[in-house]
Amino acid sequence: MDSSPCPTKRFCPDANLCLYIFFQSRVLATIGVTRGFGDHDLRALNSTPVKPFLSSQPEVQILDIMNENIDDSDLLIMGTDGLWDVTSNERAVETVKKSLSHFSSDNDTRKYRYLYLK
Repeated sequence: MDSSPCPTKRFCPDANLCLYIFFQSRVLATIGVTRGFGDHDLRALNSTPVKPFLSSQPEVQILDIMNENIDDSDLLIMGTDGLWDVTSNERAVETVKKSLSHFSSDNDTRKYRYLYLK
């Protein structure tokens, strides 16, 4: 899923009309949801929550990928807006798959190939 701050969708009901729909991914036009993690401005000032509609405490889940049914076609690419502003999801996947293709697929360490990218 793309994570640009203001994604745009183009909808053309016919050849003479195109509509551009802009989506705002900010909470009350203040802060992007992912920018809220650890943001000191979201904390309380004199015990009064500054932005009570958004928490700076992330919800964390731990997933043991060794217990998941993953295969060579599954990817998880984590990046900041510095990456996603300049490349598409498809291009990022293509780049990672190209890097991973340097590994042999017939050995016992296939599931650990992601360590190469650290």
